[in-house]
Amino acid sequence: LSPEWMNKETGEVRSNALLCPLRGQDGKLQSRNVYYNIPGVSINPLNDNGWMKGEVATFYADGVADQKALFICEGVKDIWRHWQALLQHDRLSELLLISSTHGTAFPAEWKEPSFWSRWDTVYCGQDNDEPGNDMARRVALLAGRDVRRAAVPQQYGKDWTDFWQKGGTIEAFQELLNNAPVISQEIAADVPIGRVSFDPIDINGAFHNGYLYYPVQTLY
Repeated sequence: LSPEWMNKETGEVRSNALLCPLRGQDGKLQSRNVYYNIPGVSINPLNDNGWMKGEVATFYADGVADQKALFICEGVKDIWRHWQALLQHDRLSELLLISSTHGTAFPAEWKEPSFWSRWDTVYCGQDNDEPGNDMARRVALLAGRDVRRAAVPQQYGKDWTDFWQKGGTIEAFQELLNNAPVISQEIAADVPIGRVSFDPIDINGAFHNGYLYYPVQTLY
């Protein structure tokens, strides 16, 4: 639990938040901590759920090794509960669990294509509600590749902690992964739907809609 700390400007005292050290992609624990509110125990928490000070980072459940699939949780609490369930069935060597440390904010490394290219399959496991769906769509845009939406069935609740706590099984979880659809991306059109004139664009070194296009030759 976090030690007592006083805000010198307001005199407000905070203490007894659950502390968990950040784990990096090498699997080692770091000096930064994730904080979680424990109802009835934590005093003056900064958030009803969890929070972290400093820059946005990725929380890794394990070190990056030979995992073939990546599963993105909405929060660290879901990572813990997932890890418990998958450990019992020896599935952690197949699936790497991660989360952003700052809720809806994404770490800088998520904006690099090389981050996503390490895994054969990427699952978005954010909460099954509109904010969670919005986060999943944003991840898919960042990844620039096929990303699958693994959503908790509503009869269990909205997050994966609810799923496991309410009797979800490893077989049901695997079926949800197998049937997880690829997130579709909407194409923003700057012309109205209907019949439009033919207006070809020469993409040889030209800008179009804010992007520079140019031809390349790729040798295999």
